Amino acid sequence: SYWVNDFFKVGITGYRQGDNLQAQKLYGVDAMARLSQETYLKAEVARSEGSGAGQQNSVTGGFEFSSTGVVGERADAKRVEAQVNLADLVKDGKGKASAYWQDRDKGFSGPGQLAPSEEVKQVGGRMTLPLAKTVDADVKIDDRVSPTQTARSADIALSWQFAKEWQASLAARKDDRWSAVANASPVLSENGERTDIQGRLHYKPVVAGPDKKEVPAGWDLFSFLQGTAEKTGNRQDNNRGGIGGGWQATERFRLTGSVSSGDGGTGGTIGGDYRVNDRSNVYLNYTMETDRPDSNYRGRYGTAVTGTKYRVDDKMSVYGETKATHGAGPESLVNAFGLDLSPNDRWTYGLKVEVGQISDPLAGDLTRQAVGFSTAYKLDKTKYAGSVEYRHEDGTLGERHVWFLRNSLSQQVNKDWRWIGKFNMSFSENSRGTFYDGDFVEFVTGGAYRPVNNDRWNALFKYTYYQDMPSPGQVTASSQVADYSQRSHVLSADAVYDLNKYLSLGGKVGYRYSMLKPSKTAGDWFESHAVLGVARLDLHLVNKWDMLVEGRTLAATEARDQKSGFLLALYYHMTKNIKAGVGYNFTDFSDNMTDLSYRSHGWFLNVIGSM
Repeated sequence: SYWVNDFFKVGITGYRQGDNLQAQKLYGVDAMARLSQETYLKAEVARSEGSGAGQQNSVTGGFEFSSTGVVGERADAKRVEAQVNLADLVKDGKGKASAYWQDRDKGFSGPGQLAPSEEVKQVGGRMTLPLAKTVDADVKIDDRVSPTQTARSADIALSWQFAKEWQASLAARKDDRWSAVANASPVLSENGERTDIQGRLHYKPVVAGPDKKEVPAGWDLFSFLQGTAEKTGNRQDNNRGGIGGGWQATERFRLTGSVSSGDGGTGGTIGGDYRVNDRSNVYLNYTMETDRPDSNYRGRYGTAVTGTKYRVDDKMSVYGETKATHGAGPESLVNAFGLDLSPNDRWTYGLKVEVGQISDPLAGDLTRQAVGFSTAYKLDKTKYAGSVEYRHEDGTLGERHVWFLRNSLSQQVNKDWRWIGKFNMSFSENSRGTFYDGDFVEFVTGGAYRPVNNDRWNALFKYTYYQDMPSPGQVTASSQVADYSQRSHVLSADAVYDLNKYLSLGGKVGYRYSMLKPSKTAGDWFESHAVLGVARLDLHLVNKWDMLVEGRTLAATEARDQKSGFLLALYYHMTKNIKAGVGYNFTDFSDNMTDLSYRSHGWFLNVIGSM
């Protein structure tokens, strides 16, 4: 993106991922003209080609995924958005207005903007405007249309501050819902129009403070009454009345709540937050909705969240939270408990427990119990952090037991050398058989060299053992099926030498010995050897900019294949210890020798931190 001047910006977007059937391109242009931060006009046009990976969702931590795909044909998307603060256009003007229009063709695929099987058009706007000194108006319109589902709504509200402590408001909402597919249930679906009208009265008293200035009294009340004026189709009435408010009962405790009754049953909210002392607080909030405006099917929907956190002393704190959702749509009940303990300056410990049930429309039902323990140690030249976790899950995809172990350790051997190591693993057992398990082991040990008397040198020597035997439901970072298992031993050495303040030379050599096979249970293991060589040139440009040029080659012995090419990158020093850069890899392999995907060609973004 580029600011032409203080008022106009233009931008371009380019995106590519995947190969063969999952290859996808996304590109677009955008522009913004602004008068101020709150008065502007934005426009964007984008086009996607190819199916890509779609959207992947997992409720099992990555062992299985539920996919939402697209048809893969060429598709366009357009969006226009505008906002106006009247104070920028008219002297002493008050109020704001905004509007948007968006159109996504069938098959459009962008991050968070999938249109899997049909065109989706959206338009809407909102305006907040003072009609008089004590009267404000708020109008909001939204319209979402597709061949199988329509959702339209219009809201208008008038509020009147007729006294210092009193406010009255009158609101109306009209919405229209239509679903051709009926969400697989004619009983749950609501088709038709409905108009609701609501009146509300809010009282918020004030009192004289210590300095004789008026301050809130610490409590407030409101009441409302609403009714359905008109409806069509199988829409149900939404007549309802209720009261609510908030109360700062003490300096430490505030209570909020509301209750309503009418068509659809009893609804409302109740919540409280109590600051026990400077070390702890307790909270509880529950909401029952009798109607969900964000969906086209009817049904009650409730959410409860309760929790507490308590710092026992300077060495220990505990926390716990429970969240439950129930009713129409996805449901869940999750309980979490944790403990953090720091008995001294050297050791810290942690304990967490989680018990819950999740009901997902795509993945089905799942119950989960998990317990984990963590510890860390720090003294002078030694740092250690580790954790162990056990998880049990039982659902429509079978019963699974999973163990996780994470460890990292570093030791400053002397002023020039630091020893580093880590050991991570995960083992699982599925009731449907070994084929559905997923096992992982990573062991790393090595040394980092940076001589105190000659800080031009930076070097790293490392040995890695990497075992990855994925379950059939796992996918890679690019959403490809993880279609091979490996056991790899990798030796590598990196070094960089600063010739002067403008130029650095470096390189990397690596050797990998691997055993590979198509999947965890299919096929036979076969050997794979590879050698990597990298020559590196760092140019320290003016101000905070660096340029990186790498020549790379990778030779695979069994395949009698050798690949060579270049990598270019440009970095900017954001702070003394952090730099970020963008670059392009002209080869299709990675310098991470455990990555056997050969999908590394193209643009990349990299952030580097140092201590």
